[in-house]
Amino acid sequence: MRYLILAAFLALTVGMMAQDYKSAYQNIDKLTQEGKYRSALEAATTLFQQAQQAGDEDQMVKALAYRAAYIQELEEEGFEATLRLLRTELAPNPNRPVVAPVLHYLIGRSYYSFAQQNGYRLRNATATTRDSVPAEETPLADWNLQQLTDAAERHLLRGLEQASEQKTRLAEIPAIVKGGEATFTATPTLFDLLARESMELLGNPLLNVSDPVPEDLTDFLVSAEAFVNLPLTDFEEGAGTYRRLRLHQQLINFHLGPPSRPLLRVDVDRMNYLRQLGVADEAYLTALRAMHERYAGVTGRDILLVMQAQVYNRSDDKLGPLPKAEAIAILDQIKEDNGTVRALAQDLRRQINRKQLRVNVQEVYGRSDNLLFKLSYRNIDRVYHRLIKLKAPGEEGYGYRFDQDSLNLWKKWSAVAKNDFRLAKNDDYNTHSTETWLKSQPAGAYLLITSSGPKLDLDEEFVAINHFQITDLGLVKFDDGAEDFNKVLDRTTGAPRAGVKVTVEQQVDRQKSTWKIFRRFTTGPDGRIPDVKANRTQIR
Repeated sequence: MRYLILAAFLALTVGMMAQDYKSAYQNIDKLTQEGKYRSALEAATTLFQQAQQAGDEDQMVKALAYRAAYIQELEEEGFEATLRLLRTELAPNPNRPVVAPVLHYLIGRSYYSFAQQNGYRLRNATATTRDSVPAEETPLADWNLQQLTDAAERHLLRGLEQASEQKTRLAEIPAIVKGGEATFTATPTLFDLLARESMELLGNPLLNVSDPVPEDLTDFLVSAEAFVNLPLTDFEEGAGTYRRLRLHQQLINFHLGPPSRPLLRVDVDRMNYLRQLGVADEAYLTALRAMHERYAGVTGRDILLVMQAQVYNRSDDKLGPLPKAEAIAILDQIKEDNGTVRALAQDLRRQINRKQLRVNVQEVYGRSDNLLFKLSYRNIDRVYHRLIKLKAPGEEGYGYRFDQDSLNLWKKWSAVAKNDFRLAKNDDYNTHSTETWLKSQPAGAYLLITSSGPKLDLDEEFVAINHFQITDLGLVKFDDGAEDFNKVLDRTTGAPRAGVKVTVEQQVDRQKSTWKIFRRFTTGPDGRIPDVKANRTQIR
């Protein structure tokens, strides 16, 4: 619980300090570096009082954040001491346009966080009742879950109510909110900021309540003007969905008017939430297209094209053939040079165009078998196989880790077989499977290098490596009741093979995939060799 309130403060108190207060903060930071927390607390308290007298509310909140930090450090019950500090400073400042909403939010969040982190104990140890309201000085451990929940909601909602009434612009409180013109345009007021911070808390009630969601949410995909007046009678009042939709209505109503960036921002948030609730794809797409027309001329409106493309980024055909190709076509319609939109569009385009290459091989092939491989590929039109016969176990090339240096070395080795295959057209951007092959090869250990291009260049191509053996011999483990043993058998006939030399290696460095010879055997007439007494995960 320690530093929890402080974290909430710091989320609202970063960066730019007024020049008049710079030396005071420097002095506080100096005392902190010297470990003089009590002196730093006193200096922060003095600074708070100066800001209070001057009416500098953003500086009051910032100084309060410093005080909270030092109380956390100095007090044994730092969390409750900090909560008392917040309540103490709210009492004489109940109507200040900045201090009051922020303190209500922080107090509400504190009650919520305590209840959330102690929910299991509170559910099992206390009654869920709101028959009485504990005195503020009552230790939080003596509150029940219902009382904590009520207190949290009461302060969060009061903070939102005050912020909505005051309409304080973030640009007017630079000491506690950092951001440039773009930030203040999309999130212009303290109400916007606190509403977004409170959304998750109010939307996830701590008590177990039912939260029915209608199957058909199409009615909520109407215009912003119509949405704010929709009744929420199909939702249980007090449940998370009801509260979040109500808060979305309040945010949109707060910015209602001609199309603007703030209105677009909260309207997009509303659509994203309806998407989370499971609104039908076709209805959602129709609403997004209408919104794109409605917000013509508003910077950032092409985010609605990205949202449409996200719906089409799927592998099924419920929205028609080639949905990912449709997503790319929608992204191609984006014209505006908006950083956020551009970044989201580029990320989605990379997801759709992402290449993939996997190759599955058998561990063992017979000497007369053609070598069949199963390929799984995406956005690749050709593959190249290069087969290298390894000279001996332990030779470089046996490991599964590789880099460009490994590929450069393998390119110098003589390939015993090569082949390339043109793959079926991949215009749906989905993953496909097929089989490729190489001709049969002599017995031995092999390295198969498969790439999407002929150069084996990891900067330009996808590369997969596989290992397998070609042999007509098989090693089978037996248990005759007295001991375990192994036999070397003919894989075709099942007959024992005599005179076969068997080398057992033990792994000495798993990370580097290095091995040393552990034992050597030669099979007798029955093809039998003793069982190796070692960890079988470390031998081969």
